[in-house]
Amino acid sequence: MLNLLRAEILKYSRLKLILFIAFSPVLITLLVVGAMLILKVAGVDFGNIPVGGVGLLEIGGGTFGLAANIIIVGVNGIYLIGLVITGAMVGSNEYGWHTIKMLATREASRPRLMLSKTLFLLTMAVFMAGMAALCWLFMGLLFKAIYDAGDTGNLDGDAIGKGLLYLLFSFGVNFLWSSMAMFLAVRFKSVVVAIIFYFIVNTLDGIVSSLGEAALSGQLGTNFPNWLEPLINVAKFISPFLVNFSLNQLTVTPTNRNFVESVPAVQSILVLLAWIGLYIWAAVAVFRRRDITE
Repeated sequence: MLNLLRAEILKYSRLKLILFIAFSPVLITLLVVGAMLILKVAGVDFGNIPVGGVGLLEIGGGTFGLAANIIIVGVNGIYLIGLVITGAMVGSNEYGWHTIKMLATREASRPRLMLSKTLFLLTMAVFMAGMAALCWLFMGLLFKAIYDAGDTGNLDGDAIGKGLLYLLFSFGVNFLWSSMAMFLAVRFKSVVVAIIFYFIVNTLDGIVSSLGEAALSGQLGTNFPNWLEPLINVAKFISPFLVNFSLNQLTVTPTNRNFVESVPAVQSILVLLAWIGLYIWAAVAVFRRRDITE
């Protein structure tokens, strides 16, 4: 399995797009830091650093909270899209390269092939999370100089702990969606189809999650039109088992008006793990049964 993983890493490390995605946290950090240093030299006043936290996320305050909000939270959508594209490429490129038949006949176990590709996606997600963490911590220290912040004591430790937890959950979900993209690419042999389906599924998941979250937290009230009430009841029932709902429950503060206290964090973690396992199993099952003739 390790040899197969090494082969995947060697294969995709030669693609410029994959390298661009892998090092995107570094590139984004350089752009942000460069822009802020130019503004600082120009005499721009950045004001005071946030002390009590940033928005409604469990991300902490101070310079490390601010840096996390920029490098981890603010641009996480870019990391997500990058990993989804990577998952789609991993699942479909062998067909485009006309190497799938050679791999399937040379390797004794088709599931091992798919699992090695899954491990590559996991390695990619961990690498990007590591790069994002290093860039975030570097930016947090740099912000101390830019804002001329003194010793903030426990504030920094709290922000670093919350930032690392958010990083874990967010990149775990990014890996989840990339696993879905890999499954779809294996099923349809197309990067484009996989990405289109990802946007459809993620959008629907987000809509139902938001509706169910608002209903469960009492934000929608109780007086609904007769035709709408069944839909809201369905959303209330299924939303705790959806991806976006689970991520929100794990990353927002308890003071968020849509936070649902009745759904424990353990349940949300298990839901995300179940979705990851389902997509990996689906990719293996589809590839195992496929008749490869090209």
